[in-house]
Amino acid sequence: MKVILPSAGKGTRLRPFSLYRSKSLLRIYSKPIIEHLFDKMKNWCDFEEIIIIISDDEFGYNTYEFLRNIYKNTSYRIQKEPKGLADAVYMGIKDIDSDILIVLPDALYDGKFDFKEDFLAVKEVEEPKRFGIVVLENEYIIDLEEKPDNPKTNLAIAGIYYIKDSKKLKEAIEKLYEKNIKTKNEYQLTDALKILIQSDYKLKALRIDYWQDCGKIETYLETMEYILKENGTKILSNIINSKIIEPVFIGENCIIENSIIGPFVDISEGVIIKNSSIRNSIIMENSKVLNVNIENSIIGSNCEISNVKGKIILGDFGKICGADRI
Repeated sequence: MKVILPSAGKGTRLRPFSLYRSKSLLRIYSKPIIEHLFDKMKNWCDFEEIIIIISDDEFGYNTYEFLRNIYKNTSYRIQKEPKGLADAVYMGIKDIDSDILIVLPDALYDGKFDFKEDFLAVKEVEEPKRFGIVVLENEYIIDLEEKPDNPKTNLAIAGIYYIKDSKKLKEAIEKLYEKNIKTKNEYQLTDALKILIQSDYKLKALRIDYWQDCGKIETYLETMEYILKENGTKILSNIINSKIIEPVFIGENCIIENSIIGPFVDISEGVIIKNSSIRNSIIMENSKVLNVNIENSIIGSNCEISNVKGKIILGDFGKICGADRI
């Protein structure tokens, strides 16, 4: 089995934090999201190679190099233009002939995976208009639609696809090219899969326990909560006259003084926090936080904030200084 990781997107919904790094390399609990995903994948199945689809730029190559450092048998393909998920997958499978597992790498998943037959991972969602949606009959997929205006179900495709016959999928994507079939002006994997099932190819719906897209501000924070619940509190720096409300993660070489931290706070290395209260927030490396009361916030790296309260979203190297007192 080969794993295809489509990772050529620009991460625009996670700006400003994706302006200086790939969204897959954003960290929680000291590890990039893509490493958390890889740790999960190792428990699902055995695979012989990871093929990551990247953009032809520094972000793409950095993501590839990081993944290759943790899994040696990783190669890459380049998607030069953003033509859609089907096009990205085609870049990965056009030269191979084996069963494939396609995993969208900007999310985390939990569930029991059975590779006896082809499947799409699915999960019920509250806003089905935002996703590819499936219609089932006896747990097999009989129809799919990408981000429909009037969804027939609330059962969304959850970003994991197992296809035993990659040649069949290649042929379906090639039909998209031949007939210029696009949805939302892109070649959609959902449309290729619809061609597959219309040719009597069987795709089972595999319901999974957890699926969290990390691709926007709100879900990045929700992913942080999930990882902290799963891993528990870890503190790698000295805490001075401060209260910790678990779960939290505090990285190395931090200074935490006269503060209340938690619950659900992820602090990277080299952060200075004094005289502050912080809840449900992410603070990236080497930032300085003084006299604040914040929650539901994300502070980028090398930032400085002081004398503020509420919700703060601040990109790398940003600075916010409020009044002398809050």
